[in-house]
Amino acid sequence: MKNNYVLCIKNGLIKSGHSTNYYLPIDLELLDSYFTVKDDQEILLMLHNMDSTLQLETMNQISIKKVIDKENEIYIDEKFTEITRDPKILNLAMEPILLDPLKGDKNAHILLNNLLPFQKRIVSDEFKQAIETLKTDKVEFLKQYMKLPYNEQRIVRSIVLKNISLQKEQEETLNLKRVA
Repeated sequence: MKNNYVLCIKNGLIKSGHSTNYYLPIDLELLDSYFTVKDDQEILLMLHNMDSTLQLETMNQISIKKVIDKENEIYIDEKFTEITRDPKILNLAMEPILLDPLKGDKNAHILLNNLLPFQKRIVSDEFKQAIETLKTDKVEFLKQYMKLPYNEQRIVRSIVLKNISLQKEQEETLNLKRVA
């Protein structure tokens, strides 16, 4: 289930002397790739070039919202779908995190606890099934995860990046390579 997202610009559009919210439809993967390589000024300039009426001063005015009803302009904030500057959001490898012999079970448990609320949200049936599978089989979860659309994989990667310490795992991997 590929959802639509919009870039919300709060108090950035000046019309008749008052500010309003502005919603720019955007592909989430494109947004992530752009926000992970460009600095704040480049992003603000890009948005201003797209619409010269935008009066943006800071990145704090920008957020991502999920489109629930495009016709009636109903947008929501979705947990773990906020703007990120971390390039790992694009392609974080999940196998080493979940299949780690020492921390894999703990990491899977942390991930599962954060994913359970998504079973009651508007996500694909495949995502709900993958969450259910994670309860019993990490390998099968990884297979199902790889078939999910970018936006649902991104939710999983966001949870991992926010809730699982990757620094120590990366240092341990480097130390093992040095010994070998």
